Amino acid sequence: KYHSLVIKDIQNGIPEEVEVYSGFETSEVKKYILKEAEFYDSRGTLIDSRIIGFTPIREYLDQNEMGRIAFKSSFFVPFNNIEFKKILSQNDAYRFGSDENLSFFSFFRNKKYKVESFEIEPVSVSDALKGFGIQPAETAFESPVQPDTSIKPNMQTRIIFREVLGTDTANYQLFKPENAMNGLRNFFEFTMACVSKGDVTGYSYNTEGEFTSPLSIAEIKKITHTLEDSIMVTNPETGIDNWKIRIPEEPVITKYIFKELHIDSTVYILGACPVQKFYESTDNDKQNPSFINTLWIPFSRKFWQELDKQEICRMKCEPEKTVGGFFAKHKYHGKIIGEYGIKITEAKASILSFTQNKK
Repeated sequence: KYHSLVIKDIQNGIPEEVEVYSGFETSEVKKYILKEAEFYDSRGTLIDSRIIGFTPIREYLDQNEMGRIAFKSSFFVPFNNIEFKKILSQNDAYRFGSDENLSFFSFFRNKKYKVESFEIEPVSVSDALKGFGIQPAETAFESPVQPDTSIKPNMQTRIIFREVLGTDTANYQLFKPENAMNGLRNFFEFTMACVSKGDVTGYSYNTEGEFTSPLSIAEIKKITHTLEDSIMVTNPETGIDNWKIRIPEEPVITKYIFKELHIDSTVYILGACPVQKFYESTDNDKQNPSFINTLWIPFSRKFWQELDKQEICRMKCEPEKTVGGFFAKHKYHGKIIGEYGIKITEAKASILSFTQNKK
């Protein structure tokens, strides 16, 4: 028997109206995976919880290993389809005894089911709302796109380089989720997406954050995405140069270096450099990792605009909704690894880049 239903492919998540064959025995479906979204306020109190959809899990005997029971995900059924909700409301769930009639929709909405186990994943608000069939409103702009450029002669101006580690819990939002999911991306994945789209230009790290030597997308991918790369290393004892293979280790980006402009107590972020962790091929025990500074990403006006479009992971119900809001309030934490004073004219030129549309 076939049924027409809008489902999402397990592999690519793309919704498509298909003819779903239910010819395999319904008794083979022994469990379901329900996808729920929970909404919390800024104090961490649960304010709403709804089902986004479910995946039937089919149980069958594995033909390759006789007698072994295997399970297979079939398809994902979203709950944001109005017609599907009507069908659920018009059909009663099977019940024992003299319980009152209960539609499938009420069964799910009132959570009459028993949960065997669960996993928690972060999700963006916009993705969760879309799962309910609600079009989310545009994200409010949170970033300082029009900075104060009125610098007085007696103000102290200096450049600071700050090391921000992924091991510091204050910085977890820059490094989570490890892989893109549910409308969320970590800062590195988001930055590389902006580079690929041409929304931001990467610059060679050798310019020390002066943004004078732009890199092509091919050069950036070679620097950041190559699984294996050769590097010339000089032996400090013999002075002999040798080629070695550097092998990145997951997670690839373990820290960032931020370049900040300080004008008295006001701080402007000028750029960020992702730092990649890798092991040399000779270090079989992987006890001595090395780090390489990859490239500089300037915090231009265009990049700020993109930062405000990307929701940030908020496992602790933080008030800042976007990556732009996170940086606008300088929520990251790290130690100073270098600093120097600059002239007032240089400081003015730096912060004027905030109001420019360049990449």
